[in-house]
Amino acid sequence: MEENKSKLEQLQTLLNEADLKSNIIKVGPNAPIETLLIALSALEANDDRDWQLEISFVPGYTEKLENTEILQFFVCLTDRVAPTAQATLEKLLTAYNTQIPLGMFGFFKAQNLLYYRHVALINKDDDLEDTLPELIWMISHVLTQYSNAALAGATGTYSAEDIFKKIGL
Repeated sequence: MEENKSKLEQLQTLLNEADLKSNIIKVGPNAPIETLLIALSALEANDDRDWQLEISFVPGYTEKLENTEILQFFVCLTDRVAPTAQATLEKLLTAYNTQIPLGMFGFFKAQNLLYYRHVALINKDDDLEDTLPELIWMISHVLTQYSNAALAGATGTYSAEDIFKKIGL
């Protein structure tokens, strides 16, 4: 765990050098693992949504993976999914996730949470100087380009078929 902590601090330094403001959330009652947060609103010009990208190392694999670490990127899109939207959202996301170039949209029923998630395997020796800022930009771009259909499904206003027609699926 100490190794991951120093790695997150290294990632934060890289992001700050790339003019991406970030903050580390320490382990505590509301944070089971240490997490690096980045405000995504600063990355896309016409996107005023107040989303936070959470970056963390997936725990439990350090001993099993010799030269590789698992880095998770997670964004909570909304925790206000309409009760009538669950079936529509599941149908929509099953088809929609095959269309997006990176990561996936998902739904946690118990928390009523629509999210975006991407997981990357990284070499423990890689400093990520070039790839991390580009990966974060790509995630922000995917969210800007593809989140509207997922969010429309979460409202309960539209059927999956209506959304499919609108986006050409």
